Amino acid sequence: MSIMEKQNNPESRYDRIMRGQGRVFGPTLDAMVRDVDARVPPEASGAHREILESWPMAPDGQVIDAEALFDHLSALRVAPEAVPPHVGGGSSAKAAAGVILGALVGVPLGSLAYFIAHAALLPYAMRGSDAVMWFIIASVIGVCGAVGARQGWQPSRLGYALARAMLAFVLGAVVSAFVAAFVADALGSLFQVSRMEGAFAMGIVFTIMPAGGFLGGLLCAIWAGRHGWRRWRSS
Repeated sequence: MSIMEKQNNPESRYDRIMRGQGRVFGPTLDAMVRDVDARVPPEASGAHREILESWPMAPDGQVIDAEALFDHLSALRVAPEAVPPHVGGGSSAKAAAGVILGALVGVPLGSLAYFIAHAALLPYAMRGSDAVMWFIIASVIGVCGAVGARQGWQPSRLGYALARAMLAFVLGAVVSAFVAAFVADALGSLFQVSRMEGAFAMGIVFTIMPAGGFLGGLLCAIWAGRHGWRRWRSS
């Protein structure tokens, strides 16, 4: 049976392991196969799957020479993940773009981190310090920028998913903020909320828009991150 036929065969060991349909080599080895799947270079994936399909098994379903199979999978587990063609290699230009994108995401995340620290972690004497506020925000921006730079310079599956999540967060937050403002304004008109002295407008700008933007950006980031993680090896 050819490699392609085995991949399309519903009884293929590899397919059953990837779908989690019952025990093939055992819980530990099956989990290792799924874990190292992203680390097998595309040009070697056929040979790797052939090894899995042809590995000797006893009539009772037990793996013969399980230690050798464990050693084979362990070697692949420590190898760097192969970068798929649709992702492309890293470059200094991509690293610079990653820094900018990461910094954009770091601004709202850093602000959120400061508000959490201000409310629950910082001593009372430090809560009014601008230096502490900017230190926390700048630290988060720096971490996000470093993540973006690392993905641009040396792509990885996690970095790819995080980069897509960052971009989705920025776009989703902007769109969601304006949608939240539009909905709030429409509801205010519907229920005839007082607009005297600009309090209603300030509530939209300083409360509803940031909250709606953050929530919408977060949901978009989660979806894009999960999609990017799955797409890493799908093209």
